[in-house]
Parts: sequence; C-alpha cells; structure tokens
Amino acid sequence: MSESLNGFGNKAMKLAKVAIFSLGFLLYANTLQHGFVLDDKIVITHNKFTKKGIAGIGDIFSNDAFVGFFGRKKNLVEGGRYRPLSMALFAVVWDFFGPDNEKDKDFTKKKARVATICHFLNAVFYGLTGIALFIVLAQLFPLENRKWYFNVPFIATAIYLAHPLHTEVVANAKSLDEILSLLGGLLALHYALKYLNSKDSKALMISGGAFLLALFSKESVITFVGVIPLTLIFFRQQHSMKEKFMSFVPILATTIVYFAIRQMVIGGGGSSAPIKELMNNPFVYANDTEKYATIFFTLGLYLKLLVVPNPLTHDYYPWHPLAEDGWVWDKKDLPYMDWSNPVAIAALLIYLGIMLYGLMGLLSALKGKNASVPAYCALLFIGTFILFSNLVFPIGSFMNERFLYVPSIAFALLVGWLLVEGGSKLIKSPGPRMVISFAIVVIFGFLTFQRNPAWASEYSLAVADYKTSSNSSKVNMHAGGAFLNKAKETKNAGERTQLLNQALECLNRSLQLYPGHTPSYVLSANALFEMKQYENSVKYYGEALKRKNDEKIALQNLKFLGDSLPKLGLFDLGIRSLDTYLKYKPNDVNVLGKIAEIYGKDLQNFPKSLEYLNKAKDLKPNDTNIMQKLGVVYAMTGQPQKAVEVFIEASEIQPNNASIIMNIGITYKNMGEDALGDQYLQKAFELDPKLRPQ
Repeated sequence: MSESLNGFGNKAMKLAKVAIFSLGFLLYANTLQHGFVLDDKIVITHNKFTKKGIAGIGDIFSNDAFVGFFGRKKNLVEGGRYRPLSMALFAVVWDFFGPDNEKDKDFTKKKARVATICHFLNAVFYGLTGIALFIVLAQLFPLENRKWYFNVPFIATAIYLAHPLHTEVVANAKSLDEILSLLGGLLALHYALKYLNSKDSKALMISGGAFLLALFSKESVITFVGVIPLTLIFFRQQHSMKEKFMSFVPILATTIVYFAIRQMVIGGGGSSAPIKELMNNPFVYANDTEKYATIFFTLGLYLKLLVVPNPLTHDYYPWHPLAEDGWVWDKKDLPYMDWSNPVAIAALLIYLGIMLYGLMGLLSALKGKNASVPAYCALLFIGTFILFSNLVFPIGSFMNERFLYVPSIAFALLVGWLLVEGGSKLIKSPGPRMVISFAIVVIFGFLTFQRNPAWASEYSLAVADYKTSSNSSKVNMHAGGAFLNKAKETKNAGERTQLLNQALECLNRSLQLYPGHTPSYVLSANALFEMKQYENSVKYYGEALKRKNDEKIALQNLKFLGDSLPKLGLFDLGIRSLDTYLKYKPNDVNVLGKIAEIYGKDLQNFPKSLEYLNKAKDLKPNDTNIMQKLGVVYAMTGQPQKAVEVFIEASEIQPNNASIIMNIGITYKNMGEDALGDQYLQKAFELDPKLRPQ
C-alpha cells in the first residue's frame, strides 16, 4: 500500500500514512496497561481452546465461538457465532506469553502480560485500519493540488479514528474481531479498485483473500458484499459493468467459501424456535407497534451519538435509555416506546429521508451522472448499519455503541467532504474549514483519550458507567460484581462494608429492572454471604435456581454453605441450604448423606437422619459410606441387629475396609457377643494397625 495515488506524491503519502497510523495508535496508547473486562473471558481468559495456545487453534476453527467457554454449543444468539481468526491470534499470544496453567506461580503477572499484548494488537490494527481507509478514500477522491493534511481522505480518516464511539471496540481486547473484519473489508475494496486500474490478476487474488480473512474475523463484514459494488457504481463510472463485476467475483467466491465452511462447522446456528428470554431478545414482550417504535427511538439516539458522543456507556440493556429513572419492573407496563414518542417519529422520517436520498443518488450514478458523495454516504451508512438495527433480526440488545464502528465511516466521510469540498461555497477560504476540521479531531480525540481509562478494569468500568446507565439491568449487574470483587480484595473493614453495600445497591437495581436476571441473584447471594447474612444468601441462591435450574455457581455455593454453616452452629440453615440444592439435584447421594449427618450428629434427630440415609441408600445401594452412616444411626437408636446387617452388607462390598470391620466388632460387643466382636476387632487392627488402641 505504498503507491502514489491520484497524483499525490510518494513523500506526501508517506507523511499522511505515518500521521494516520500514529493518530490511531496513540489515541489508544493509554489502554496498553489495561486488563481484561466483560466478554474477554468468553474468548480469552476462560476459553479452554484459547488457553490451549497453538494446540487449540484446530478446536477454535472447528467450533462455534461460545463452545470453548461453555463447554458445549449453546443457542444463545440467533445465527450462532463463528469468528475464529481473532481467537486464533489470542491463542498464539497465550501460548507465547501466557501462564502454563492455573497453578503457575506467576499466573497473575503473565495474564496481565497477555492483556497488554492484546491491547497493543488492538491499537496497532486500529492504526492499520486507518491507513487502509485513507488509501481507499484516496483512490476515490482526487488529491492533486491539496495539502497532504487537508484533503477528503485524510480529514475523513482522522475524524473516523478520533471518534469516541470506537472506544468500546478498540479499548476492549475481545473486539479485535471487529477491527480485523473492517481492516480485511477495506483491503478487499482497495484491491478491487486497484484491479480496475491495473487489470492485475494478483490484485483480484489478494482482494478475495483479504475478504475471506475479514469474514473469519467477524461475519458482519458481509455488508461489504453490498458496499464494494456500491462504491464501484458511484466512483468508477468510467469502467464497464463487466469490468466492475470481474473485480467483484473474488468477493462473491470467498463469501460462498466462508459460509460453506461455517455451515459445516456450526450448521445453521442458533435456534429455530423464537427466543423467549428478554436478555437475548429485547422485544420478547413487545407487540409490533411497540417493537418498531422502540427500534426507531434507539436509531434516533444513534444519530445523536454520531454527532455528540457523550455520555458513553458499555451497555444499554435493559432498559436504558427507555425507562424513566426509578422505574421498577411491571410486566403490564414495560417501557417500550409507541408512535406518540416524537423521537421515534422523527427518527423514522429521518431514516426514510436518508434512504430515499441515497437511492436517488444511486439511480443517478447508474445513469452515468456525477456521483453524489452525500448520497453514497447515506447508502453506506444504511447498508453497514442495517444488520445491527433490530429491523432484520433481534440482536440481543436495544443498542450498543460498537454497532456504529463501521457505519461511522459514512459519517466521517460526509463531514470530511463537507469541510474540504462540499462546504467551499459556504466558506470559500480553506483556512476556517481547516480549523474546524482539526477542532473536530482534537475534541473527538480528547473525548476518546478521556473515555479509555474506564475500560481499564471491571471496577473502573463499573464506576464510570453504573450511574450513566442506571436503568440498565446488565450494567448494574456488572457494577455489583465489580464492587463485590473489590470488596473481597480490600483489607480495610470500613471500605469493605461500603463496597459491599454498593454492590447490593446495584444488584438490587438490576433485579428491579428485570427480576429474571439470574446472574444478579447469584451475585447478590455472594455479597450477602460476604456480609454474613447467610439466611438471605441461601434465599437468593434459591431464587437464582428458580429461574435457571442448572445454575452451576448457585448449586456449588449451596453445597458450600451446607458444609460450612453447621461449623458455625447454624445447623438448621445448613440443612435448608442443602435441601434447596436437592430440589434441583435430588439424586445427589453425598448431599443426602451430609444432611443425615447434620440431623444425627449435630441435632440428635435420628428419625430425620434415617429418612435421608434411606433415600440415599435407595439411590445408591452399594455406597459403603452411606451404609456406615446408616449402621451408626441404627446402633445409636437401639437397633443393633439392623446396624450389624448393614455393616456386614458393606463389608461384602469392601472386605478390606478396616473401618467397616471395626464397626461390626464394636456393635457385636455392644450386643453382648464379645467373642465375635473381638474377632472382628482383631481383623480390623490387622488391616489397619493405627486403629489399635495405644
């Protein structure tokens, strides 16, 4: 990508590229010491394929993106997710720089090193994306007689790179997939344009290869199947349709190859049945009127964020920005919009206007007339944004800033064109237009650099966003978890209490917004445990399981509480914890045995102890541990014959278990059969001399 373009000198091109790359990289230089946050765990820190390193790349390319995290395919989102390229890069980084395993003594240090490299890669590839965008635009707009730093390609690219909306992508390690996909799409477009000029078949091969890599990064770059021919129609009118089609053939071919591979790996992806969970389908409770009014309301907010990107937040779901402050879940009065909302109506009209204006420009271009840059920008914006609009299919959220990562190119190009060329009739002197251009870049760059520190850690992101998105159940949940983890780390009792209270406040708000949000119940239970509110902790784990009966953390922690609470003298609560567990895992013999032990040993309630032990024995007749406990209880309740029968049955399964043999001997002696008892005791001492009295 070093050639001179449109008469622009090589020296000027080099200066422009250096400036563009430096801008893109340096804007995110303050992220290089950031850690991992949010979904980074899904593709990096908690993904078993990624942590295999290079050895896991085969698994990454042969599975849905979620399998390495969940351990199995889960139809969480429509269409599934197949984005192996960025995950393969993460695997390579982990192989060379990450910890060997969870027990690595330098685990934390090496994990932080991996985070630094991942953030470095994001900044580097973002800078390279800027160069690719600049070169593509330089092929479309004449650069003759213009300063290298004041032309449409340079100004548009600088505005794009500086835009604060991109922080959610570039400052988040996981989103390398977004960056690589756009970079590949731009390179595919660049080489398609190059082929038209040179007829070099190598350019066609590179174009197809770049687009295949883009698709392997993130499938949403499929919009470039429309963007590339759209660009050729608007800006390459001197070439025949046949020539344009030839330049587009590799894109079509690699698209077919990608989807064939995708189909073989993950099938159709997703579930054919409608998604009925609010956290994965934002319109599950909306009628059609509410659905489309809400969609256009949020589409209007996207336009606002393009122009005024403040305040920013990492999540909008649910119900930010729809619900009023203080709104509490009411299924009969959910905060969906209707067509009485002026923002929804205005947005509908604006988007219709954008679409119609773009189509008129397209018809004009097809007739061979001069291309309209605003019309091209209109269609570029709509074409790259439509997949994220909720109009085609539910995307799992009302809106997110990262969805404007590609569409914002259209905004940046329109503003750059207006400042350099389109606005020359309004402001004839280039000086003021140049000042305005640089002012926009500086302001956007400042907001970007200022926003980046929020992404340093889960805690910093929580502090930055939980008040901005006070009506987002997910943001409040993330904040609650972040405050809870911070509380566990601090040694200051006062600070710890304050952080735990903040955690519960956020988690309570999360559940007010959506009582079905299972992770918020689990985190609330964890926080209540840390505050020694054990009864409420058990209650909240139970609430989590009512909503998701296989919630692993809730089940594990209920078992933990059932084991630890009796040690604190809280026997009844320990039993309640284990009984709650048994509602969802009724065949867990060990838990039945544990409850029996608490009833018998701690509460001297032998009938209840026998009840649970007999349940356990019915489920697992050959469990000698249960048999021993059952025999002991029989002996303690004056039923020595039954005790002996159970012990003997256990000894037939484990004839060399000294403990069982000893229990038989003790029981016989208690029954007055000393000789027989001594015989068994002697055998037990031979099997295990440590049992012999000293």
